[in-house]
Amino acid sequence: MKNRIQCFTLPISVIILATMALAGPDQTQDERDKTATQVAKTWFTSLMGGEAAVTTSLCAVPFSFDGKKEIKTLPELEALYAQIINEKGKRDLKPVFVKIESSSPEKVVVILTIEGDDQKIAVFVKPGEVFRVIGFRD
Repeated sequence: MKNRIQCFTLPISVIILATMALAGPDQTQDERDKTATQVAKTWFTSLMGGEAAVTTSLCAVPFSFDGKKEIKTLPELEALYAQIINEKGKRDLKPVFVKIESSSPEKVVVILTIEGDDQKIAVFVKPGEVFRVIGFRD
C-alpha cells in the first residue's frame, strides 16, 4: 500500500511544480494565458480527483467560492474542499474545451467546459511569480 501512495504522490507533486510557472515582468499575454489555463485545468482535475490539499495548494486567498462566499484562509478553503469531496466523492470529470474570457496582468478568467454535460465553469487565476486560483463560478 505504501508504494502505491508514493507512486501516486510523485505525479501530483510534478503537476503542482509544473503549474507553479514563474512569471516575469516581460511575460506576454499569450504566455500568461497559457499558464493560467494550465493552472485552472490542474485545479479542476485535482478537485475532481478528491485531492483537497493539492487543490488548496493551487489557490490563494481571499477566494471567491461560486460568487456567493468569500473564503479568507487557506485552512478554511481546504476544509470546504474536503467537505465537497466527502459529499460528492471523486469524479472522473475533465475539462474538454478551454477558453479565455478575459485576461489582464491582475486576473485571467478561464472558462472550462466539462466533458459529458457541457457545463461551464469560470476559474479566476491571479498571475504573479506563482499563478494561483482565486475563485470560480459555475
